[in-house]
Amino acid sequence: IRLWGSYNKAIKDYTGTRRIDAFHRAGVKILLNIGDIHKLPFVRKDMTPWKEFLKKALKPYAGKVALYEVTNEPNAWSGQGSKKDPALFDDMTPLTYIRMLRAASEAVHEIDPGAKIGGPTGTDLSFTESVLAHGGTPYLDVITEHPYRTLPELPDYETDLTSMKKIVARYSPQRKIPIWASESGSQNSALLRDNLIDEKTRAAVAKDIRN
Repeated sequence: IRLWGSYNKAIKDYTGTRRIDAFHRAGVKILLNIGDIHKLPFVRKDMTPWKEFLKKALKPYAGKVALYEVTNEPNAWSGQGSKKDPALFDDMTPLTYIRMLRAASEAVHEIDPGAKIGGPTGTDLSFTESVLAHGGTPYLDVITEHPYRTLPELPDYETDLTSMKKIVARYSPQRKIPIWASESGSQNSALLRDNLIDEKTRAAVAKDIRN
């Protein structure tokens, strides 16, 4: 199961971690997506506060998480935010993602030495290739990706997966890195009595590229 480490300012902690113990006891393997605590589409210059938070927040769950996935779809962050303090933050790029990836890897392995790290959790082959090409490979145990495309089957998902396997093999010839699709589709729990989705939700789902 994929859990979200969404940061909650009120409790100053991740919310998704609260379910880890229950799923672990049930024998369910857990993928935990960990994002920064500032919730902005930018990468902090100083990773120390986030690293210290990760060590504190994740220490109780050491050995219970199968994969720590570093943030979500960073390839889509560009242009999402307008208020950035250049003294504190950088735009998200493959290079700044690597900085985030390295910080997360160091923090997690300090409290959970056997942990595995996943990323870059994207929908863009070029972004993933740039991360691997510029030094991100050593920090990744699993390549995570999302199968969403702007138009159905354009580009073809199978073709993209074949290309991704070649890219991963090119930058990690001695170590085989698995590729996981860590997210697919969306959900809606509000159903009508006849078990049909209401018209408004049906229209929204039809327009959602995740489906």
